[in-house]
Amino acid sequence: MTTNNTNERVLLEQWEVIIKEEMPEPHAENMVKHIVKLEPGSLFKDMAMWEHREMQRVMRFTDSDVILTAEEIEKYLHTLVYLRTLQVNSDSKIYPKYKFASKNLNIPVRIYQILLSLGEAVDRDYGLRFVPIMEINSEMFLTPEELRDMSDRMGVLIPEGYLVVETGLPNDITGELGFMACLVVHDQKVYSYRKDHPVYGFIAAFFKSELLEKAFVSDYKIYYGSVSDYEVMLSRIYRK
Repeated sequence: MTTNNTNERVLLEQWEVIIKEEMPEPHAENMVKHIVKLEPGSLFKDMAMWEHREMQRVMRFTDSDVILTAEEIEKYLHTLVYLRTLQVNSDSKIYPKYKFASKNLNIPVRIYQILLSLGEAVDRDYGLRFVPIMEINSEMFLTPEELRDMSDRMGVLIPEGYLVVETGLPNDITGELGFMACLVVHDQKVYSYRKDHPVYGFIAAFFKSELLEKAFVSDYKIYYGSVSDYEVMLSRIYRK
């Protein structure tokens, strides 16, 4: 390295130290709210099938009325995700009838990880706030009584080794930015505008998702994988 280059490097380092000490970190001045519309995708049907098989496994493949069918589990999952979006948005019309779901409800551990990621998320570097919304088919929406009944049936499986979170929906409405920033394009490919842990791409693949603000979608250039890739991963997770 020449003397001139060395002097330039030293000078730049001096500037960096002074400016870092005197000036605040660069930050976005305003927050832009992005509504993320979610719809459970095909992986929820697959998860329901695997959860049903897991229930059969812990019950040693004996006939039992407490084992939920795959169809019942799928409705359970859809209802939980919908209630989570209502909880995040402080919905005062429907959610109060299901208030017990945030305190006393059995939730399979794998679906709970998805619920933890789903929520309001803020990207302070870019000044973005993501908020999830969801509509639900009435046929997939369990009544409070049906939800309690299925939760109670899962509770019977706990001593047999079926893994659940017994305290209901997460209390914190904050979600994971890595997940909330992902979109599933054309129902198949998972993209984001930022690079995060690959697990967020996996969780995003459970949903059909879209931004209501279409202009921002052009910034989604980081490719995570396809839904078909994640179908294989889901089966591996349940077989471990």
